[in-house]
Formats: sequence, structure tokens, C-alpha cells
Amino acid sequence: MEIRKLSKFEATITSIFKSLMESYPTPCELDAGVAGYKAGADYRSIFTSAVEKRTSAHPSSDEHFFADIVRWLAAQSYLVFDKEDACKFCGAVMTEKGLKLCETLPNT
Repeated sequence: MEIRKLSKFEATITSIFKSLMESYPTPCELDAGVAGYKAGADYRSIFTSAVEKRTSAHPSSDEHFFADIVRWLAAQSYLVFDKEDACKFCGAVMTEKGLKLCETLPNT
């Protein structure tokens, strides 16, 4: 793995944990925006039953990268979420294991 990719990985994880810590213990919604990534160019709003739902026909590579990391963190038991929809994670909250990890990290 090239160093630049590793830095992107670390920066994304840091952004995810920071977002989860800010809302803890209240579950939050995670999307690629928390890591500073923009949605794909085809990202558009669709109005159904008077409720706006955002969907993406073609999520960007950054959105996929972000979603893969969130899924990996969940598989490693650092966080849990209720639902995934188009690279967006609803009801995300840090687990006790995630909190213990954050306590060991230096403040940045």
C-alpha cells in the first residue's frame, strides 16, 4: 500500500471517530461528508411522498472508500449502525471498544 493511500485511510478513520465522539452517546448519521468527501456528480434529490430522499446513481470512489472503512470498523466492533443506504449509515454509534481505542490516541 502506498503511503498516500494509508494517509487517506487514517484521515478518514480520524474523521469518523471525531464525528462519533461529538455525538456520543446519541446515534448519528455518517456519510462521506464527515471525512470531507463530496458526493458523486450524479448525486441528486428525489422527492417521494413529500419526503426528500437523497440517492446517488453513481457514488464517487471516495464515497465507496468511506463506506468500505465504515463497514470494516463495524466488522471490527468499533462502531455499530442501524441501516446503510447509498454509502450513508444511519444510527451509527461508537462501541465500548471504539471508545477505548480513542482514549489511547493522541489528541490532534
